[in-house]
Amino acid sequence: MQFQNDNEFKSTNDTPNYFYKSPPSGLVSINDFNIIAYERLQILYAIEINGFRFGKYSTAYYDALDNEIRKIRKDLTIKYVHLQKFSEDLRDHLSHFILRLCFCKTEDQRKWFISNEVEYLKYKLNFHDKISNSQYMKSIMEHENLNYIPLTLEEKEFLLKNLINSTPKSLNNKLKDKDTDILKVPFIEIPELIRKRRVYINKGWAYVPKYELIHIIIRRFRIYLSYILTYTRNYISKIKDKRLLSLIEGGEQMYNGAADNGKYQQKTISGDNLTSNDIEKISESFPLCMLNLHKNLLKDHKLKHWGRMQYGLFLKGLGLPMSEALKFWQNEFIKVISLENFQKQYSYNVRHMYGKEGKKADYTPYNCIKVIMGATPGPQDFHGCPFKHMDVSVLRQNIKYETNPFQRSKFNKISDTQIEEIVSLAQSSHFQIACSRHFAYKHNITMEKAPAINHPNQYFEESQKILVVQIS
Repeated sequence: MQFQNDNEFKSTNDTPNYFYKSPPSGLVSINDFNIIAYERLQILYAIEINGFRFGKYSTAYYDALDNEIRKIRKDLTIKYVHLQKFSEDLRDHLSHFILRLCFCKTEDQRKWFISNEVEYLKYKLNFHDKISNSQYMKSIMEHENLNYIPLTLEEKEFLLKNLINSTPKSLNNKLKDKDTDILKVPFIEIPELIRKRRVYINKGWAYVPKYELIHIIIRRFRIYLSYILTYTRNYISKIKDKRLLSLIEGGEQMYNGAADNGKYQQKTISGDNLTSNDIEKISESFPLCMLNLHKNLLKDHKLKHWGRMQYGLFLKGLGLPMSEALKFWQNEFIKVISLENFQKQYSYNVRHMYGKEGKKADYTPYNCIKVIMGATPGPQDFHGCPFKHMDVSVLRQNIKYETNPFQRSKFNKISDTQIEEIVSLAQSSHFQIACSRHFAYKHNITMEKAPAINHPNQYFEESQKILVVQIS
């Protein structure tokens, strides 16, 4: 792949390639490189969000996802008319390789990318019914060297009783169909089907109906993608082209939500500047990460550096002016240190957050990805994401007792069953989905109406909107 300013991209491979083993070749402008990467990133976000809203693999999920993917592509094509020179398959092929470069550096990035790319492949195979297309499946098996030999009719008839007994009753008629091929596959290839007791196993062989092949394909893809991302991570350090390195960094910033941070730079609440006296009143709408920092600041009258940065920038984003921020931090810290020590050691840090000291950068509040992937909390640290960094028992306690019956009676009490659901999502590394689920249960709204949380300040804003409706 080479970069030029004006030349069109001309690929030698303009066909679907779901395992993406062969990189595209040709010329692509730097501008198109960014646009195509952004398109795929939006699609992967749509997969994550709709999975949370509707539950993966439901009809509603696939319908909503299909509509959203079509809208993403249509909107970008309208905005950038010249994108029509790229076929849909070519954009799919090219964008996957671009995001590989952007999502290979850290374990969290790789896990997120693999998870959503796998779901995207499932969508492409399932929704468009390609998995049931014999000719299509034959071509993909050949392409990926899946040389499984189907049983003869006589062999299938001989094993039919065992096959039926090892298959869910709802699929029995499908299994009896003469057109349904049964493939003899090494059992290590289909651990998911074995775990779900969906196949017959005998002497190290699994007898897999053709319509279950998607599990083999998905597993192969996941393993391959995991391997290739690790390889790509090692390759990144050898890249010397500053343009490419800049584009990779741009892709990471899109993932980190940097483009959305500006809108949380510094706001006002209901048209008035927020004061230090207002913070306790509005803390009812804080996400769990900020509520944890707030409670521990009030308890210990101090926070370590990363806690002050995370919480201080969050308050700045809510509309707390620098003068009020200095007052807020000072009022707490002087309960355990002298005013002189606060001014010497900590006031500089507050002014620095607001761009008045040091390099005078106007820092923006941390989004969810930065909170999740930032510095790991140590002893006596309270920053970070509770869904990632808290011990499970501590997380349960924090969710259970976050609602003060006197001050926060506006919010719904989260049940033990709901807490376990949230904790389970957190344990599965679905940190933002756990936070979104927490929001839904706390505000007593359905999953379909709940926002997909990607920023602590967004959590606060959405919470305040619901409170305004309830009050009115």
